[in-house]
Amino acid sequence: MDPLTQLVELLRPKALAWKRMMGRGDWAWRFHSQSGVAFGLVVRGACRLRPRDGGERPLGVGDCLFITGPSTWTLQNGDGAPVLDFDDVHPVLPSGTWPETADEGEVHIVGGHFDFDSANEGLLPALLPPIVVVQPGDGEEQRRLTDIFAMIDREASADRPGRLSMLTRLMEMVLIEMLRTPLARAGDWPGGMIAGLADPKIGRALRAFHADVRGDWSVEALAGAAGMSRSRFSRRFMETVGEPPMSYVLHWRMACARDALRAGLKSLDQIAEAIGYGSASAFSTAFSRTMGQSPARYGRESALIKQMGSSVV
Repeated sequence: MDPLTQLVELLRPKALAWKRMMGRGDWAWRFHSQSGVAFGLVVRGACRLRPRDGGERPLGVGDCLFITGPSTWTLQNGDGAPVLDFDDVHPVLPSGTWPETADEGEVHIVGGHFDFDSANEGLLPALLPPIVVVQPGDGEEQRRLTDIFAMIDREASADRPGRLSMLTRLMEMVLIEMLRTPLARAGDWPGGMIAGLADPKIGRALRAFHADVRGDWSVEALAGAAGMSRSRFSRRFMETVGEPPMSYVLHWRMACARDALRAGLKSLDQIAEAIGYGSASAFSTAFSRTMGQSPARYGRESALIKQMGSSVV
């Protein structure tokens, strides 16, 4: 299976919140995100992004913004307004409605937020910078994202059959486009799968592994898939991905295991076979050493969390 497809399946994006925002004059809105990804598109006007750790970044029409992982940030226009929490002070426009006329200097933004399944929500922040901005100059990636945002806006504003399923698919499309961005342009981003896929040789090894996670993988086998010697491959993999090859294999297999245990549909023997362990005992030992608890306990706790979540109205 394609690595990005696997990643999206493990993340399981959900719980879309979609808003249309409008600012006039001087304003400063503070946003808080505890998890998942916040994203937005500047439709009209311009403003400034101020991350929690300092600095400032201008945003203009057509800029697509992504904030990954827990964070606090501010969007601001002008310098005369106090910083206020967005949810406390801002009237959110219903999806699909803008004023018929706009004042000069008015700023229009559409945006949203989605979370991930708790089993593997920690995968994404390690793969991308805390802030990703895709601009009109980035070409096709920006045009595709703008089209998807427009589809989300139309779908969120209509109460039609299949609305939730459609929004879930559109969230997955946003996520994939966001992950594709560093693969299509130069830039600085953390290690991990995305950085590895951007490297032609390391990318070949990663694609081979993800196509057959249960395979009998070793450093030699991965180096062979990359067309490199063992020593050169190990060194390049570490420099690019940020961890040794077999550590990556282990961590990905554990992510697959967490997902399967949370679903609760497979036995330990079936999970072990699916991710490349010869027995449930070998899998249990590896899982316990990596996760600090047995797979059986992890499965029970995950089932309890799911049950508690489904009981919340």
